[in-house]
Amino acid sequence: MDTKNERFFTRHPYIFVVAALIVLVLSAVVSTLIISFAGFSNLITANNYFDSNLSFFISEVVAIILLLAVAWKLEFFDQSFFSKRNLKIGALLSVPILIIAVLWNILPPVLYNNPSLFRIDIGLIVIAFLTTLAIGFAEEILFRGLIFRNFLRRYGMTKKGIYISIIVSSVIFGLVHASNAISSSPDAIIQQVIYATAMGIILALFYLITGNLLVPALCHGLFDFTDYVIPGFYNIPYDAALTSDWVQNLIVAIVFIVIAVIIVKKINVEDTDLVKQLE
Repeated sequence: MDTKNERFFTRHPYIFVVAALIVLVLSAVVSTLIISFAGFSNLITANNYFDSNLSFFISEVVAIILLLAVAWKLEFFDQSFFSKRNLKIGALLSVPILIIAVLWNILPPVLYNNPSLFRIDIGLIVIAFLTTLAIGFAEEILFRGLIFRNFLRRYGMTKKGIYISIIVSSVIFGLVHASNAISSSPDAIIQQVIYATAMGIILALFYLITGNLLVPALCHGLFDFTDYVIPGFYNIPYDAALTSDWVQNLIVAIVFIVIAVIIVKKINVEDTDLVKQLE
């Protein structure tokens, strides 16, 4: 693994962050070109839920391919990416996070919307599942598989180095997610950054403990699914199903941090599966 590129990016991890994010932006450009050349330009400007998410799904698949190519080139792509190891542990770790996702994203629309609007649209549910699963894999390859791992190499496998790597990579994860609310108020953007940063800490811990990127990728995708699937249950616009509520979002962020603290107190971060693989 002691390649020239790996050494450069380890010495300059923030340059690596910029380079990795450029790859993500490039994937959006490439997917747009693919869709256009395939004769489906209508997907790019689509304003209906199914077509717009199909376009998003294609973009995420392209991102996955390009990011895996980067991981392969830098010799990051190993058994800690996708394997069968520690899947049961990962499932147990994910349960409370997914329960929070259901309580946060699905129950409010079910409880507070007119029951007469209830319906199940299989097509919307399927495209929501595929899109969010692709999002989970693309973002975990980028933020945990590449950026977090590179910070670990830069700051070391000591307790201090691991904590720095978790926090810095999670803050970057949160800041990038500000783009989700870029057309919203500054208030909504701050909420997005706070809760995404807290979630990033949880996902980094999952990767650290299991040494298997499949765990945070699946947890991330399923968490997002509970958000995206709302229009599949209710005949309401996706945006109308979302809320910008400081109390609600702060509670979720605090719960994530509490879970993270409990996990950290229960484990020795220097003796986790990922650290053992990277040493």
